[in-house]
Formats: sequence, C-alpha cells, structure tokens
Amino acid sequence: MTKIKNGRRREDQLINITHLDNDFVPLLYQAGYLTIKDYDPNSKEYVLGFPNNEVKEAFWNSLADHFFSTKTRTLTDDWIIETVTHK
Repeated sequence: MTKIKNGRRREDQLINITHLDNDFVPLLYQAGYLTIKDYDPNSKEYVLGFPNNEVKEAFWNSLADHFFSTKTRTLTDDWIIETVTHK
C-alpha cells in the first residue's frame, strides 16, 4: 500500500474531529478508512494510509461521491489528502 502524502498526524490531531472544516483525515481514521502505517519518532507523527485495497475501493465507490463531485477522475491517495485538507 502506498502512503498518503501529507497523511501524517500527531496523536492529538487524530483524536480531535472538531475541526472537520479544515481536515477530514481524523474522521477518516476514526471511521476506519485510514489506518496507521508507520510512526516517525522524530516528528512524533503517525503515517496514515488505507488499510487495504478493499477499504480504499469502498471509500472511492461510496463515500467519495459525497465528498467530491467527480467519478471520472482517477483518484489516488495523494489526491484525497490534497482535496480534504486544502479547500
């Protein structure tokens, strides 16, 4: 599985879903669409990614339509983070 670009969050960011207007990543993590892939002890950040292809496809085939207005664009892990974190 590829890692999500900019899918790095500190623990305090992952448990806080009160700022969804700025960052959907904690919600996607808490809902189980993203999982911890690695930990960087220097920055104290977790690296997040889709746990497997089935979850990734389920996200793109169901929830993505509610977040984004496209079905035709080829979507990658990088694109989701750019979209949900940079409105």
